[in-house]
Amino acid sequence: MFNIYGPTKIEDKRKVWCEVTELALRLDLGKVVMAGDFNAILSVEDKRGGLRKPSKVAEDFMDFVTNCKVVDIIPKNGSFTWNNRRRDFRDIAERLDRFFVGEWWLLSHHSIYSTIEPQSGLDHYPISLNIGQDTEQHKNYFKFLSMWWQDPTLLSHIKSWWIESNVFFGSPSFKFTKRLQFIKRRLKDWNQTSFKNIFTEKARIEDELEAVNSLVMARGMTKVEFKAKKSLKNQYSEILRREELYWRDKEREHWVAEGDMNTKFSHASVKARKCANRICSIQDMNNS
Repeated sequence: MFNIYGPTKIEDKRKVWCEVTELALRLDLGKVVMAGDFNAILSVEDKRGGLRKPSKVAEDFMDFVTNCKVVDIIPKNGSFTWNNRRRDFRDIAERLDRFFVGEWWLLSHHSIYSTIEPQSGLDHYPISLNIGQDTEQHKNYFKFLSMWWQDPTLLSHIKSWWIESNVFFGSPSFKFTKRLQFIKRRLKDWNQTSFKNIFTEKARIEDELEAVNSLVMARGMTKVEFKAKKSLKNQYSEILRREELYWRDKEREHWVAEGDMNTKFSHASVKARKCANRICSIQDMNNS
C-alpha cells in the first residue's frame, strides 16, 4: 500500500510519480493500493469552477495511473474532496484525494468502494476505502439465450454496447473483462424490454385468443375477429418458438432433440436438477 502526498509543483509531481511507478513495478501490481492527496485531477469532470480545460498535469497523471495499471475508485456519495471555501464564482472544488487499486481487488469477488466522510474543519474532506466480500458472486451464472437471435437487431445492439463500454482503465485483460460485464448488464436490460417474460406473454396471448374465440362463437367470424385471430396466432407461434429455445438452453443434457415437443417432463427435469443441486450444496455445507 502506498500513502502518497502529491507536491504542488509539476516538476516535483512528475518526480514522485516516477518513483512510485518504479516501486510499484517491483511488486504484484494486481494487489497494489494507492491512497492520498495527489494534488492533481484526471479530467475536467474532477473540477468545478475556475478554469476547466485539459492540462498537461492531468495528462501526466493519467500516464502515471496507466503505467501502474491501477483503477480509480470513484466515491459513491460525492464528486469533490477539496474546496477553496470561497463564495459565488470564486468557489472552486476538485477531487484531489482518491484511492487507486490493482485489478486483483476487482476481479476476485471483492466489494470495493470509497466514501467521502464529513468534513473535519479543513479544506479537504477525508475519504475512506471499504473492502468486503462480494455477495453477488453467489448469483446464477449469466447465460446467453438462443431465443435472442430471433431479434435481427441483436448484433447491432452488441456492437453499439461494445463501443459504449470503452471507458475503463487498466491492462487489456482487465478492460476486456469489464467490457464483457458491461454488455452482460445491457443484455439483461434489453431482454426485459424486448422479450419480456415469455410465460407471462404466452398467458396473455392465450387469454386474448380465448376472448376472440368467444366472440366468434357468439356472433360469427367478422373481418375484425379474423384479423385479430390471425395476428394472435402469429404471436403465439413466435412465443412457442422462444419457449422451445428457452427450455433447450435450460436443459444441460439436451434431452429435447430437434423436432421434439415441449413437455411437462422436460420442464420438470430442469426443476428437479436444480433441486438436487441445492440439496447437494446443503449436504456439502453440513459435512464441512
